[in-house]
Amino acid sequence: MGMALHKLSLQFLKSIGATYYIGATGYRNIPMQRIFQLNGCIMFEKKVIFRLNRHST
Repeated sequence: MGMALHKLSLQFLKSIGATYYIGATGYRNIPMQRIFQLNGCIMFEKKVIFRLNRHST
């Protein structure tokens, strides 16, 4: 179902004149990465995100 919905969304974007699409997902979300690939998307950039947890003292 996810793949079909993503593909439908890509088709809609194309129908309204979009010339490109940028999607994102987490590195652990393998199912979504597969959906991107199966619908013709290619990975063009990886990002590294840092987080600092501060605890009240």
